[in-house]
Amino acid sequence: MPLVEIISFGTSDKRVLEDVKKGNSSLSYISKSEGCLRVMQGYALEDDQRAYIIIIWETYGCYRKSAIKEKYFSFITYLQDIPVSGLSIRHFEVDANPLNALSAPITEIVMLKSRKADLCWEEDLNTAVSGIKKDLYLVKGGHPPVLWGGIKEVPGSYFMIIGWDSVEAHLQASKELPLQKYVKKILEITRIEPKHITFRSLDERGRSASGNVGRPRVYSPM
Repeated sequence: MPLVEIISFGTSDKRVLEDVKKGNSSLSYISKSEGCLRVMQGYALEDDQRAYIIIIWETYGCYRKSAIKEKYFSFITYLQDIPVSGLSIRHFEVDANPLNALSAPITEIVMLKSRKADLCWEEDLNTAVSGIKKDLYLVKGGHPPVLWGGIKEVPGSYFMIIGWDSVEAHLQASKELPLQKYVKKILEITRIEPKHITFRSLDERGRSASGNVGRPRVYSPM
C-alpha cells in the first residue's frame, strides 16, 4: 500500500520558494532513496509562501527503512536549517495509485478533523468520502481516484487528495450533484483546511507538469 508523505512549510526566502516552484530543488537526492516512487513540489495557490513537498513511498516499510538512513536524515536537517515556519511532516497510506491526483493541473489537499466530540462522526465521514470516491468518476473535471487515509501522526484526523482540471472545476463540482450532498455532510461534521497546489515532479526540471492554471478567484469550502 503506497504511503504519501506531505511536507509543508511557510517561508519568505525567495530562494527556497523558487527551488520549489521550478522543481529543481537541492532536495532532489531524496528521489534516489530505495522505495521512493516520486518526489513532487509545489506551492499553495491561496498562499504562495506556503510550500509543499510530496514524497510517494512504495510502502510504509520503505519509508521507515529510509528514514533511518543518512540521505533522509540530511534531507530533514536541511528543512530544519532553512528559514521556514510552521514545518509540518505528515504521512498517510492510500489504497489507490496516487499519481493521477497529484499530476492533475490542480491538486486539492484537505485535512479533516471533527467539529465536536462525536463518536459517530468517523462513520458519517467515511460514508460521505465513500460517496465522493465512487461518484468522482462521473464528474466533469475530476481526476480520480480520490486519495484518502488517516494521518499517522494525528489520530482522528484524515487527509483527502483530489485532482482537478482547475479550481473552477472543483468549485462547480462541489455545488452540483452527485458530489453536493457529500460535500455538505463533510462540512457539517468536520473542520477542514483545504489547499490547492500545482505540483511538479523533480524529473520535470524547468517545465510545468500541468500548464498555467492561474490563481483561484474564490476560496473553496472543500
